[in-house]
Amino acid sequence: MGCGLSCGKSGGVVTNSANREQQQQQKNGAKKVEKKDIDEFEERTIQPLPEKRPEDKIFKLAGPTFTGEEVIPCFDNGLLYRIVKDDVWAFYNDTRTYEMHVGFTFNKGSTVRPLGNTKVTNLDGTEEYLAELVVYPGETVKYVRGSFTGFKSKINALPLSEEYLKTKAEQYGQRIEEELVRVREMSDDCTTEDDILAKCVRLRIPFVDTKFPPCQDSIAKGSNRPMKVLPWARQDMYLPDGYAPLVRLFRNKINALNIDQGDLGDCWVTCAIATLAENPFLVRRMFSHPVDPEITAKERAVGAHRVTFNKNGWWQNVIVDNYLPVVGGVAKYARSANDPCEMWVSMMEKAYAKLHGSYANIIAGDPLLALQDLSGYPTTRYDESLAKDIEAEDTELLERLERYNRQGFFIVLSTPVKTAEDEEKEKLYKEAGLLMGFGYSVTSVVHIPEDKISLMQIRNPWVKDVEWKGDWNDSDPKWETYPRVAAACGYPAQVEGCFWMSWKDVQKYFNGCGVVFTHPHSKDYRIRGSFNQGIPDVCVQFTVKKKTYIACTLSQEDHRGKENAPEEYPPIMLTLSSGKGSTSEMQVEQNSNLDADHPTNQFTFMQSRDVGMLCTLTPENSPYLLIPRMMSDKTGVPYVLGLFCDDGIGSDVKVEFQRIPEESAIFNNKADFSGKGKSTVATFQVHCPEEGFPKEFSGKEITQSMSGAKKSDNDSSKKSKKN
Repeated sequence: MGCGLSCGKSGGVVTNSANREQQQQQKNGAKKVEKKDIDEFEERTIQPLPEKRPEDKIFKLAGPTFTGEEVIPCFDNGLLYRIVKDDVWAFYNDTRTYEMHVGFTFNKGSTVRPLGNTKVTNLDGTEEYLAELVVYPGETVKYVRGSFTGFKSKINALPLSEEYLKTKAEQYGQRIEEELVRVREMSDDCTTEDDILAKCVRLRIPFVDTKFPPCQDSIAKGSNRPMKVLPWARQDMYLPDGYAPLVRLFRNKINALNIDQGDLGDCWVTCAIATLAENPFLVRRMFSHPVDPEITAKERAVGAHRVTFNKNGWWQNVIVDNYLPVVGGVAKYARSANDPCEMWVSMMEKAYAKLHGSYANIIAGDPLLALQDLSGYPTTRYDESLAKDIEAEDTELLERLERYNRQGFFIVLSTPVKTAEDEEKEKLYKEAGLLMGFGYSVTSVVHIPEDKISLMQIRNPWVKDVEWKGDWNDSDPKWETYPRVAAACGYPAQVEGCFWMSWKDVQKYFNGCGVVFTHPHSKDYRIRGSFNQGIPDVCVQFTVKKKTYIACTLSQEDHRGKENAPEEYPPIMLTLSSGKGSTSEMQVEQNSNLDADHPTNQFTFMQSRDVGMLCTLTPENSPYLLIPRMMSDKTGVPYVLGLFCDDGIGSDVKVEFQRIPEESAIFNNKADFSGKGKSTVATFQVHCPEEGFPKEFSGKEITQSMSGAKKSDNDSSKKSKKN
């Protein structure tokens, strides 16, 4: 069901053309058009990956392309294999990250004939021959043929050389340049990325992102250290033969365990992606086409994907091509763990890198910030509360987390970042199956005061071969000793990739805790404004007819990836005031602070990118004013207000936009003030939970027709705008 918007008498709210068409159908008595069953991501045509031959199951990768009577591992753990067929030797490199420098010295009396790029030299003063060859990741290369009386070997597995990476980048770069030239030539008359992509689809030209091209600058721009040159390739360039037609955005169940973080060092982003994967609906919605789901497959056919983020508080649709930095036949950075033909993880990370200017710009960060960018929901970090509970041996935070878990909010625990002096501590974490500096999702919280036992079920997508061995591990006899706990935890049933940990051990291993206040069934509203010397030009006035829960956010522009951006954010705050029947005399009810769920009556400005606040509004205290605040003497500083409302804004919740005079006492932090202002026009987005991208409007108020009533004749339509 869409969010139809109607125009009040004070008016100015615009209605989109799709809603107008629906109204006309109702007016003419037309039958409601059923929503098409569209296979947006082409999942009905998914084919399984080719089965490995029985003899290839020893290999980690696809296996060699040359078969022989003997297959001999060159190392105890495989890595490189020598394949012998008659008088021919070949080598297969079963790694993605090593180049194998192969050297065999053949004894006197041997007949040695080099094959391919093998170099054979006669050792001075002897009748021995040295055959040398470098075998790169995934390659099968013929080495020598002949008859051999004996040999000695020297094989080195070395990290991939810069020379190899540059050579590969140059090889792939030829195709990239040809495609880029073609896209630039045909896009002279295009003004937006959407125009360019639409023309590529129409002309069936491979799409290359000219704003974030497949080049080294898109990897390393903004980095404070040198980054290796990496080759970029589309899937048909790096996957094994026959795999490219199998590529889809989604091929498997969306699951945190199917995420491989890759080698970038952006675990804060991959941890956020893994947490979001706990709700597959939210992941899929990010990839939905903003206008027409039937276009998605056509865009994918020319190598393009779209991902929607909530950046700087505003929903933005990001277009990327399907080129990825690759090494050894696999995406170098984040990817699906078990299926090289599944692309959603890599494309989400790439689009996020584009938002920030480069992959380098998303190295290191707070997973809660990434989660807010992915989902738009308010977040709160509870690190201090976790530390206080440890010192006081208290369970206050635990009890709150139990409640948040019941409400379906995401809970994220973080391990300490590793330092040079932490070798012993790192060993402790490895033995526990945990990584330092990573985030972990909490999937369940069980608190049983009668037994004085509190447990958390934690998902560990990062280490798959080490099981938790502490208290409450799968074979701990405590499960038999405490049947009430076992029943509450669903023991002995197990959840893949999860383990139970006592609250005491949580406090021992984790030093960070955060909550994402998810509202997947709420309508999401975004309102743009700007501060002028700390005075907002748009405030929100609520009038409610019944008790109403509203979650609010205030976002300023992110500094990440911005050149010459200041280190600190200007302090911001949200203030909610009530008028009890009038705006003439208003009283501050609550202000935002570090904790979105526990606002304060103190004026508390936070040096933060975003702040959030959960509010309950009642008819007897209406009207309310939500006032964004900033401590800054600059002009034209943009901000975005976010509102989440379960029932939507409409007949029971009225929202009007007000401009409060700068001389108002509220801007001097007075709790009592006059809320009389002027009605003002604002640009806003309306994001319904079942829609992939919000509709954008402009007006003096937001109203929603819940009864399908006829809209005013002066309604005008405005296309959904994408960034």
